[in-house]
Amino acid sequence: MRTIKLKKNEDRRIRAGHLWIFSNEIANLEQDFAPGETVDIITHGDAYVGRGYINPHSLISVRLLTRDKEQIDVDFYAKRIRQALLLRQRIFPGEETYRVVFGEADGLPGLVIDKYADTLVLQVSTLGMHTRLAEILAALPRAGLTARTVVLRADTPMSELEGFSGENRLLDGELDSPVKIEQDGLSFLVDVMQGQKTGFYLDQRDNRRSACGLLAGMRVLDCFCYTGAWSVYAARAGARQVIGIDSSAGAIEMAGRNTALNSLESVCSFQTADVFERLDELVQKEEKFDCVILDPPALVKNKRLLKQGEAAYEKINHLAMKLIQPGGLLMSCSCSYHISRENFAQILSAAARKARRSPVVIEWRGQARDHPTLLSMPETAYLKCAIIRIL
Repeated sequence: MRTIKLKKNEDRRIRAGHLWIFSNEIANLEQDFAPGETVDIITHGDAYVGRGYINPHSLISVRLLTRDKEQIDVDFYAKRIRQALLLRQRIFPGEETYRVVFGEADGLPGLVIDKYADTLVLQVSTLGMHTRLAEILAALPRAGLTARTVVLRADTPMSELEGFSGENRLLDGELDSPVKIEQDGLSFLVDVMQGQKTGFYLDQRDNRRSACGLLAGMRVLDCFCYTGAWSVYAARAGARQVIGIDSSAGAIEMAGRNTALNSLESVCSFQTADVFERLDELVQKEEKFDCVILDPPALVKNKRLLKQGEAAYEKINHLAMKLIQPGGLLMSCSCSYHISRENFAQILSAAARKARRSPVVIEWRGQARDHPTLLSMPETAYLKCAIIRIL
């Protein structure tokens, strides 16, 4: 096995628990490493650091898999997946839908495994994991993770940067799409092959359950509603009216089906529209809601877009606050890692000043428990959800 040597003092962050090694931290990257090759990592002083896989053409050149000198094979992946599965079974006993593997947090950087009833979705975001799909597929039954259907989602923004095919495909079994799942006594249809992320926003599960319990009797506006999960939870919790808005006609069609699946058509309605434009129109019409839910896609995908993204977050929150009745609620989310919680709070404060409203934070929340975080890798803690009373 070939070896990656770090430059002097570049081992500190890795020894502190981080799993990424950047190209400018490597002393011998000029060697002809094969993309996806397993490598050992040593310090400038030749001390062993760990073992991982390399992509010499990526800014993140090495992703650490282990700090031990263990074989990276099917048994290795089976052990890691098994450990992750046992944690989820403890968190959600008796349930059939959850995130089984969350990349770095489960010691498998570049790999996500979501379980939707008897369907597994493998999402890969690195070339290293893409080249190991056969081993991962073989590891699933050894880990006790069996399914009728296994789907690959490779259509991530990283596929082009990492240099692998972004084609989604069926890996095993037969796919009946959409897949029907159950969460918290509610039913949803999930397009695992073409839907956003792996088809459903599992990371908002705990937030939907907690926040929507506050909405009995309220008129609710659900922005960026996707396939209607927030709307359905709100309606089940007793909201008197829920209006969902999303720019995707396909998502809106699925939201309607999910509403019907739960017999909540009398409460929920959906509109295909640009959320920014529709919010502006509603403000001009002086419409009022008891609660506005903002759960946009990531508006800051990299540091270069930070200022632009901050302005977008401020704009939608400013418009939302103008629509909320005094004493009403704003549920505002950001899934952009580059927006910290402190930064997000500043954006919300600026939006409130512009709207001439007084925000009172009831609760800060994050991603669901099946999306654990590494304390040594802040990149794994990406979701912010603020529940705010607007005065």
